[in-house]
Amino acid sequence: MRSQGAGLPFDAPEHGRFIMNRNSPWMIVQGGRRMENRIIYRIGADEFGRNTWQLPPSDPVEIYRRFPSKRVFIESSVKRFGDVPDVPVEGAY
Repeated sequence: MRSQGAGLPFDAPEHGRFIMNRNSPWMIVQGGRRMENRIIYRIGADEFGRNTWQLPPSDPVEIYRRFPSKRVFIESSVKRFGDVPDVPVEGAY
């Protein structure tokens, strides 16, 4: 994360910490023992909040171009590796 804007953490979680590096604009929230099955994420637009997503080794996806000013739902679950379908984000490859 680079911003401390609305919706982002403002304090380290109870069992976690913030990691700040003076040479980098990125803030890392580590730990916390918190698990979420669903995260609601607001996408920016061309003018403000040019969000990109990247899941290495794939190239970054300019998600703000695909879903400008929209909410997306990121869901997670625990499955056996063989049961997980390969579903790429459109434009990621």
